[in-house]
Amino acid sequence: MNMSLESFERDELLQAAFSEDEITAVAQSVAASMVLAAKSFVDEVNDNTPAEGGAIRRESHGKQQGCLRAKFEVTTDSSVGVFRSGASYPAWIRLSNGGAYQRDDRDKHISRGFGIKLLDVNDTPTRTHDFLLITSPRFFIEDITHYPSFLKASGEGRPSQIFNLVLHMSSAERDVIKHRLALKVSNLLDSPGYSAVPYQYGDDVVKYAIAPCTLDAPPVMPQPHDPPDDASEDYLEDAMDATLLHSAQSPVCFGFYVQRKRADDSIDDPTRAWEGPFERVARLTIPFGQHRGGPFDYTKNNAEGERMSFDPFNAAPANRPVGKTNLTRKFIYAKLAAFRRRELPELVLRWRADPRDPSVPDEFRREFRQLDNPEAVTPRVQDDRQPEVDDKFRGLGIVR
Repeated sequence: MNMSLESFERDELLQAAFSEDEITAVAQSVAASMVLAAKSFVDEVNDNTPAEGGAIRRESHGKQQGCLRAKFEVTTDSSVGVFRSGASYPAWIRLSNGGAYQRDDRDKHISRGFGIKLLDVNDTPTRTHDFLLITSPRFFIEDITHYPSFLKASGEGRPSQIFNLVLHMSSAERDVIKHRLALKVSNLLDSPGYSAVPYQYGDDVVKYAIAPCTLDAPPVMPQPHDPPDDASEDYLEDAMDATLLHSAQSPVCFGFYVQRKRADDSIDDPTRAWEGPFERVARLTIPFGQHRGGPFDYTKNNAEGERMSFDPFNAAPANRPVGKTNLTRKFIYAKLAAFRRRELPELVLRWRADPRDPSVPDEFRREFRQLDNPEAVTPRVQDDRQPEVDDKFRGLGIVR
């Protein structure tokens, strides 16, 4: 599948010193991600676990453990962008598996994710602000031209993945993937999270991190925590729910940190973790009552969690993403969100009406033909509105 960028998109990449090979890689990564999204949709339908409300899951971080309401309170006096001294925001936090659709949490221990969306933000056109974090401080791509082959191999099975890992990725990239596969997590509400890529923080450049409030700071390099011996295929959701259930006396709380760039820290090589100290700038609190069966049962948020999207560039100007990895994500994330919500459902429905429809690219027809029962689910086009504060935020005491 060929994908070309608009001229203004090319210009933006050229101004950021992207080479022609890197620009081509960005376009190829978008195309490969779209095919992966179609494959992931087919896998979840064949596994009889389609998303609620006719939504199509993400091709990355596809399995959510839960989408929770929270309060984000700024504790620093620095007043940089969204981190305005004394500010408090209602927020969503979405917990997820890394990678494409994965029914069983025990199958792959790739990095898990935290998507945090602040609401009622005055500094952005959307009035929201997104943070994206994973359970590793290291991102797995140091050379953007390696990204397309990684994405393509991800959808072609283990032999292709091993072949690509050995022949087309650097030793640093292989080391990060090995590290992330070994980084087991027993409970995301007890785990640190890291942005792994840098952001502007006023005049400084920082990476973000979160850690449970019981810790003084996130570890520079987290340690694995094995799931229990009797872990179910949904053990991460089970652990999250148990933590929520027992949080009446002490609500679940994370510290939110910045790690400032030092002279020898790299902006454009996210395979290398920074080692400087963490500075707490905010607190994220998840109020009691969101456990299964509780008055604000998180399972009622599943459809909203699937519909919602997170974009590192949905950020205040003073906290904008920096570096080539982030700029690559800008194009992939925005195009994938539109594809998942609107274009892919339309392609599925056109193909169902006529499997030979030439307006459906061959790559997608090849994936759709793998559907065991094409009539099993009817995907629906999802709107792209940003979430708003509702009465449940008020009921939880997050806002008045």
